[in-house]
Amino acid sequence: MADLNDENIVQGLFSFLNEYIVTHFKAEEQLMIDYNYEKYEYHKKIHDEFLNTINKKIKKYNNNKSIEIIYSIRNQVSKWLVHHILNVDIQMKRFYLSIHE
Repeated sequence: MADLNDENIVQGLFSFLNEYIVTHFKAEEQLMIDYNYEKYEYHKKIHDEFLNTINKKIKKYNNNKSIEIIYSIRNQVSKWLVHHILNVDIQMKRFYLSIHE
């Protein structure tokens, strides 16, 4: 487990998280555009809101250096991933499969 008392490690984790989210969302959103996904705007809005929430929490951490904020970010990411994949991404999968039948 990472030493969350080491600021370099924490900032590295935040940087990785942000880069991963941005890269993943861009790729997913490009697929939606390429296949003319009817819920693209809704899906993109959810992505934007999530990224904004995470960035606000990172900024809050950078102002306070509170370990509780790190745990809050971890919990937010975990819950969001499960909810997003099972409820939102699954709709995109169904759309994609329906046009390739």
